[in-house]
Amino acid sequence: MRMASSIIYIVCEISIIILHKISHKNSTCRYLISGDADGKLYIWDWKTTKLYSKFKAHDDVCIQAIWHPHETSKVATAGWDGVIKFWD
Repeated sequence: MRMASSIIYIVCEISIIILHKISHKNSTCRYLISGDADGKLYIWDWKTTKLYSKFKAHDDVCIQAIWHPHETSKVATAGWDGVIKFWD
């Protein structure tokens, strides 16, 4: 199975939003992730624009969120609390 992937970074005032597209033979999945000032990580379904998941990722502002380049179920986040976390 061959996978093609593209990532688009959009820098916002409070958070960085990342659009992650994964295409392979039978399906195309698209999600958008963002962090907020309360330390939450949001995962959105790009096609339906519905919130897929949200959870408290950091005690302070979640300033960075990025998909793992090869294991697309994993996300790394960084916060103003000085912590980098790896989510599965």
